[in-house]
Amino acid sequence: MQTPLLWKPIRKCLLLKATMEDRKKVLRFLLVMGLCYALLSGLHEWLKTTAFLSQLDLMTYAVSQLANFFFQPFSQSSGVFPLWEGYLLSVEGRALAYVGYTCNGWGVTISFLSLMSPLFPELGFRKWISKVLLGVCTILVINGLRVFLLGLLYKSHPELVEFNHKFTFTVIVYGAILLYYYRIIRRMPLF
Repeated sequence: MQTPLLWKPIRKCLLLKATMEDRKKVLRFLLVMGLCYALLSGLHEWLKTTAFLSQLDLMTYAVSQLANFFFQPFSQSSGVFPLWEGYLLSVEGRALAYVGYTCNGWGVTISFLSLMSPLFPELGFRKWISKVLLGVCTILVINGLRVFLLGLLYKSHPELVEFNHKFTFTVIVYGAILLYYYRIIRRMPLF
């Protein structure tokens, strides 16, 4: 198994044994990633203020519908009801979860796209776009599962929902994306 060429300079930088060329490679990677993150975050914040995004928030809708889909085998009736800024997930006539704009996974999606942006020249358009689409779909499915599991937890142990919502599931979502990213880059030489 070939070690990606970027990890060698990173390891050398961490061990304080890096040459100037190694530092340039790491710095270029971090600058491209940081610039992409800043641009996507700025675009996201600007779009949140427009009426366009509030009318067409497909990610929140998709996460709500996925959670509802996961509830189907466990309940006789479940549904998603639109609210002013989000969706209410109801199971057997009981409101279980509110899926709002902050629950849709845009933050982790922006982080993932920022990590993927420096890889574009190495992967080429087709491979890059297929890996990005698979990553975004993975984020959606994991988020739908997260809402579903939080709803189940709310039914049985409501006192545990807050902690798991803020910490446990956040670590799981980011961990899954980082593992996927690691699988992509461990097979390719960078820069």
